[in-house]
Amino acid sequence: MAPPDRARDVGTAVPATGEALPSPQAAQEENPQARLERARAALRRDLARLEGEGPGEGGREGHREGGHDPPRGRRDVGGRVRLGAPALDAALGGGLARARLHEVMARAAGDLGAAHGFAAALAARLVAAKGASGGAAVWIQDETAAREDGGLYGPGLAMHGLDPARLLLVRAKDPREALWAAEQALRCRALAAVLVEIGRLGGVYDLTASRRLVLAAREGGAAGVLVRAAAGAGAEAFASAAATRWIVAARPSRPGLAGEPGAPAWTVSLARHRGGREGIFDLEWNHEHCVLAELEALSRDRPAASGDGAGGPPAALPFRRRA
Repeated sequence: MAPPDRARDVGTAVPATGEALPSPQAAQEENPQARLERARAALRRDLARLEGEGPGEGGREGHREGGHDPPRGRRDVGGRVRLGAPALDAALGGGLARARLHEVMARAAGDLGAAHGFAAALAARLVAAKGASGGAAVWIQDETAAREDGGLYGPGLAMHGLDPARLLLVRAKDPREALWAAEQALRCRALAAVLVEIGRLGGVYDLTASRRLVLAAREGGAAGVLVRAAAGAGAEAFASAAATRWIVAARPSRPGLAGEPGAPAWTVSLARHRGGREGIFDLEWNHEHCVLAELEALSRDRPAASGDGAGGPPAALPFRRRA
């Protein structure tokens, strides 16, 4: 059961099988505790379905006492996923660490889209590394982030390399409940990545909160990616237990053969790396193969003017702003 200060409606987990949601009138009349239990049960069912252990299939649902998971021994599944850019992978000690927490922030207000694109690229890479037979991602948004950044756009995500069919969207009403949902999702061993997008971190996300996410990630094995959805987030310093902190800025992409915009490109500062090297990298995303490449190396291989548009420009943006 969630701690008392978290015992509130945690929002709506979008049903994976199209189950009906209560009408607005019924939702208003529903007891708050009943809404909480319904939302928690929906999240448990979705996570259990990802693990192939849904109710009625001999899974753990029938063996829980009071609907709670039995205690599991703490474990650290570890491992790394190569991102594709040799210098970056070398700085990371062989790739991005699984079972850890990573923070992604924008350099300035104009770089918010770039930060989200980079976070989506990390998620796509983590899911792709799991192979076709396994691996999924959960994207958690609080209401402030959803209002400021808009909702996720399926065709844009697909063209960015993140298959919407392997993505579960969870909407939380505030940052505290978004962090709680992320903690539960990180314990699911079927997931490759858990992204949590929060509009206002102040007063909610601190060293203790980040440690809870780290412990959950070590138990489940997924990589947690915390996206700060606020202007100038990169300029704010705060303590956390995250393994890495990335400050992302947009940069011009290389033109394709016809002069069209090329693949997404960023200037990424690895501003924090526990026990490893830091640095600044100019990167390009190849959504077809779900890998990052260093722009300097690509420029040495062939001039930008004669680029072949490797990875191609995305047909649609991953986010669609609300009117």
